[in-house]
Amino acid sequence: MAESTEPERTDPLFTELQQWSEGSMRLYFSTLKAFLRPRGLNFPRMMILFRLAHKGQCSVSDISHHMEVSAPAASQLLDKLVEAGYVSRAENNDDRRIRNIEITPQGLALVQDIKKEHQRKLTTLMEAVPPQDREPLRKSLETLNEILRSMQ
Repeated sequence: MAESTEPERTDPLFTELQQWSEGSMRLYFSTLKAFLRPRGLNFPRMMILFRLAHKGQCSVSDISHHMEVSAPAASQLLDKLVEAGYVSRAENNDDRRIRNIEITPQGLALVQDIKKEHQRKLTTLMEAVPPQDREPLRKSLETLNEILRSMQ
């Protein structure tokens, strides 16, 4: 019988990784939710804004593919972003059936604000780490980041 290579649930490293993963996700998503809700946004709309900020101009088809939703569903998500002034639609000069979607300066500013809020949370977390523990923690995180990159 082959020996299992999966860590046991009693392994302290596994337990700490699991708690870190769950805790960091809870912090990240609760921060986002608190930031987005007063602005009438949700996670799917935020994902569209980040996609447009990263990629630039996209079609509805590009967005629906990236979001893994139908084109009509993507179009509905975009409607709210257009109404809020975060994105704009324009005809494609080469094909009038296609609408180009772009992030507006207001949408770009919102993406930057979301990133700044996340950085504030990370700074608060980092400042809570005792100075003598920072370098060993940094090295451990560097190792974990290398492992994560190799898994992608």
